[in-house]
Amino acid sequence: MKKTLLSTLVASALAVGTLGLANAAPLSSVYFDSGGGFTGVDSGNFPTPVVYSGHDTGLIGGVQYSSMNWGAPTPGSGAVINQNDPPNFDAHPGTGQDLSSTIVVGGPREDIGYLVHHNEVIVGSGFVGTTGIAYALNLYADAAKTISVYNGLFQFDLTFTETPNIVGGCAAPNPLGSTCDDNFTYAMVSGSPLSFAYGGTNYNIALTGFWDLPAPNGALTNAFYSAEGGTHIPGFVSAAVTTVPEPGSIALLGLGLAGLAVIRRRRNPV
Repeated sequence: MKKTLLSTLVASALAVGTLGLANAAPLSSVYFDSGGGFTGVDSGNFPTPVVYSGHDTGLIGGVQYSSMNWGAPTPGSGAVINQNDPPNFDAHPGTGQDLSSTIVVGGPREDIGYLVHHNEVIVGSGFVGTTGIAYALNLYADAAKTISVYNGLFQFDLTFTETPNIVGGCAAPNPLGSTCDDNFTYAMVSGSPLSFAYGGTNYNIALTGFWDLPAPNGALTNAFYSAEGGTHIPGFVSAAVTTVPEPGSIALLGLGLAGLAVIRRRRNPV
């Protein structure tokens, strides 16, 4: 009898613990760590030497480089730096750092990283090349980051267009988009499921890149231009989190519609 009572108490405690997790209050904020870098895999179209170097984030399995430089003279004109520290556009090459901050659920986007394009004069003609980058995004329910609710990995292809160099540079006013400007465009290749559940509530993750200004300002832009001679153009990768209807509510709605169908059939027998 004592054994039966003990078993009942243990079962009750487990049930209460499970119920408590299921009924956890909806998240008003999530706390994140993010990191990213170049994968070291490219199309092979970049002029030599191609040098990957810099920060290896611990949030992604395998090596991630914070900088990629190509061409001569070294350290690589046309350099691109993928770094997650507060913007330092003059770093060439730079050292990346992971970001840690907070995303308000239903609030504005937050930057999880950024990329900087340097247009330096290199020897040789123009080219078009594609390289890969990856970003990790880890979300937590608590500020101490002991309750993990989401681990995501997102991969992008970046295509860089190096324009033929002109001795002495372009004539003024050299507007963005001119024949002297290098540019890069991006496309998301793959990403983790853009949702997670916690305490009976579902959440969506909107991960976007690249923006032309830091959050919460800026516009989502596909093409970024940098004028010849070292102008530094950043693109920001951001994330936002919102709630979605609970699965239970959707199921109840479905049952309600089924009930209406039964009632209608009873009133209108075939």
